[in-house]
Amino acid sequence: YQEVEVVFIAHHTEAKEVNEDEFFHKVESGGTYISSGYNHALQIIQERYHPSLWNIYAFHCSDGDNFYSDNDKALAAANELCDTCNLFGYGEIKPSGSAYYSGSMLDVFSAIDHENFQSIVIEKKEDLWNGFRAFMMRDAVVSDAVAQFGGVNWSTDVSNSPRQDKDGSGRTPSTSGATNNRGTFQFEISTTRTGSEQRQEFQFERRRGLHRFRGEFRISSRQPNFDRVSIAQTHDDQTGSEGVFSIYQVRRDGSNYVFGVQGDTREASNGYSTFDTVRIRLDRWYRLDIRTNSINRNDTVEVAVLRDVSSGDEIWRETIRGGGEDEQYRKVGAYRLTNGFGRVIVDWRRMRHSIGRR
Repeated sequence: YQEVEVVFIAHHTEAKEVNEDEFFHKVESGGTYISSGYNHALQIIQERYHPSLWNIYAFHCSDGDNFYSDNDKALAAANELCDTCNLFGYGEIKPSGSAYYSGSMLDVFSAIDHENFQSIVIEKKEDLWNGFRAFMMRDAVVSDAVAQFGGVNWSTDVSNSPRQDKDGSGRTPSTSGATNNRGTFQFEISTTRTGSEQRQEFQFERRRGLHRFRGEFRISSRQPNFDRVSIAQTHDDQTGSEGVFSIYQVRRDGSNYVFGVQGDTREASNGYSTFDTVRIRLDRWYRLDIRTNSINRNDTVEVAVLRDVSSGDEIWRETIRGGGEDEQYRKVGAYRLTNGFGRVIVDWRRMRHSIGRR
């Protein structure tokens, strides 16, 4: 940008604009109302930096402590900043190995659904500017998702009931009450037979247009000797196109495990190697958020985001295009893919389905 202006805001229970030296060296005492800082930023934006004339990037660093009574107000103001800004970044400063800081806003802000919201954990002060650079690097990646799903209003899909889809030995939990159930469901493939597909999954109903799935999964270390296991999929309707639009999966990489995706339809060549992968750990919860616009065989698009639940960090994001149909359905659970092997246990919880409208 040719012209850049930076505004610094300090806050405790009240917020005020300060200069750069005061921001970095003056220590505020007393309690904390995070909403005061956000609302003051919104006021300054309204008075001096109208979004129609300025690209606005807001960043907030905090130790995560906030008065509990202010959490809902802070969340509402954070959502308003997301509506106003190109990018809103929240960095939580948690010194590694320190027990001093007990509060965290990461859980509160996990309810933010905006594509232009990013969060990171900063363990030492040297990481501060690297964290800001990471926020800015995400801006270009996020812009594609905003173009596809920006302005979409998501409402709960209350009628998307699953059925069991299983093959081979293992366990698929009961589907009773599984629609938008926040409880934990365990899927297990219990045989070690190699070279053959086996599945223990929930298959949800077909949906057209804009639809979304969110849920948290973990893979148990009780059965660590596995490879090529799908934990979620988006399927074509298969009335005129046979295949799976996207397969979200975990593979072995030496002694480690990596998460990735592949598209697998006749009309697209989105192989596994086309997309980035990220290393994950067993016994750790991850939140997968999949937004899909089922249009037709050529124009269907899907944006998926993976977050580490404990830190709130976004660790992976991909856009899948090509293939698809105007009606697709979701599957979650454990599915051992072709050339995979080993037993595996996959837990899913907090599964939620939504329908989108512009």
